[in-house]
Amino acid sequence: MAMNAPITVSVIGSCRVFKSIRMQKKRGAVEVDHTDAEWYTHSTADALQKIDVVRNIRIPPAHIMPFISNEPKDLRPEKHRPDFYSKTDVFVIELASVKRFVHEGWVLQQWCHKRAAAGEMGPEAAATAAAAEFSIMSESEIAAEMAALCEVLKKPILFVNHVCIVKDSGRGFPEREKLRSVIAEFCASDPRAMAFDPTPIVNAYGVGAAMIDSGHYQPVFEENVLGGRLVEATRDLMARSLAREAAILGRTQ
Repeated sequence: MAMNAPITVSVIGSCRVFKSIRMQKKRGAVEVDHTDAEWYTHSTADALQKIDVVRNIRIPPAHIMPFISNEPKDLRPEKHRPDFYSKTDVFVIELASVKRFVHEGWVLQQWCHKRAAAGEMGPEAAATAAAAEFSIMSESEIAAEMAALCEVLKKPILFVNHVCIVKDSGRGFPEREKLRSVIAEFCASDPRAMAFDPTPIVNAYGVGAAMIDSGHYQPVFEENVLGGRLVEATRDLMARSLAREAAILGRTQ
């Protein structure tokens, strides 16, 4: 790979990472390998399940499909294949939630569950939502599933936490802080992964200028600031991974 050649990235996460990388692709700064699977996930459990689904390892039954993505147009099962993500150099995986809703062994995307529980998706979906088992993932469970993601994908992973800003009330988001802590600790000990925390970038830019609300970035910030920083981080991780591979190869020769 040439020094300045775009690397190929696959994103797994929410709009916060998909939109930022999409804008960088338009600029020619990066290539992507996730075009046929742009539906959102929020947790490690979501991410692992998505990989199984797009690789046809697991095929959701009809009554579960509405719970896989809150944007049905983004679900393209005809594009799923065993070698999905095969061109990816680096993965960008955002972890934004510790909540887990499970029904019949399937992780329900949290916004789909919320809409179904509110009666917005019909009586059958409301019954599925009511029957789902809810749990809060522990730090050890999150770390174990991060390790599983590294094992399954076998490529460097940039783990991105949710932005840890402070609410108008002055209180923070304990769930986000928990994820930030687990991600930082895991990535400090696993050479396959690197942590990316958008919080200092948002604070430096100004929360009011960077954020539409507590969960969404302003498009100008996504395009001109955060996206570029994400691409820089993926390139740093790729370089570190190549150097590690070269060192291992050198020791075995």
